[in-house]
Amino acid sequence: MSHHRSDCLVSVPLLLLILSFLLASFFDTAVCYGKIGNNLPRPADVVAFYGQRNIRQMRLYDPDQEVLTALRGSNFELLLDVPNSDLQRIATHYLEADTWVRNNVRKYTKGVRFRYLLSVGNEVQVMQNIEGAVSDLGIKVSTAIDTRSHRGVPPSIGSFTENFQIFIAPVIDFLVSKKSPLLVNIDTYFIYANNMRDVSFEYALLTSYKNVVNDGSNIYRNLFVALLDTIYAALEELSGGAVNIVVSEST
Repeated sequence: MSHHRSDCLVSVPLLLLILSFLLASFFDTAVCYGKIGNNLPRPADVVAFYGQRNIRQMRLYDPDQEVLTALRGSNFELLLDVPNSDLQRIATHYLEADTWVRNNVRKYTKGVRFRYLLSVGNEVQVMQNIEGAVSDLGIKVSTAIDTRSHRGVPPSIGSFTENFQIFIAPVIDFLVSKKSPLLVNIDTYFIYANNMRDVSFEYALLTSYKNVVNDGSNIYRNLFVALLDTIYAALEELSGGAVNIVVSEST
């Protein structure tokens, strides 16, 4: 689990969609397992492939029963998304959340290490109902945001956009009360691809040897760490300074 600011980033548990060699010297490597495509390998073969390469953390975008079965006994740590199609139903009643957890989590807990359940919809009621259904299992419930939700250069003046603050403020209150982290998708490559004039390739992909951003006593040589500290500053502005960040996706 991470603490605050980039000097402690070595301990951030990552679930990455990125070439692992770019971050291997800094972070644990993990993968986001998507199943959109043709001629996909069997889940059992995918799990074995990752295991052979010492990848032990995975994000799964939906509770695919075949994948969850393949993960049994693998010792992977799993971040499992609650699909958007289920959010409204789960928000309406706790029993819906309990049924979802029973079918997709409890059924597999003897062989799968669930670490986080993720509600992408920023819906506090969903998070509260899911958290109530897994509170005895030691699984943290959170949501994920991306880099469009905040602004700030240099990082120390980071803040969430005014429109986004309406949605994220109650989420932060929930995370603080449950001591849960905020999950963040940090897509540095896409930021570079959309703004090549102002963002260098090296700065975006963690290979710059030059100081790019000076922010008081903090100096940034890569966009990933700068964005992470920007979000920490935004959290502090909304009384979320105690909330840790887990990177749930990166490209």
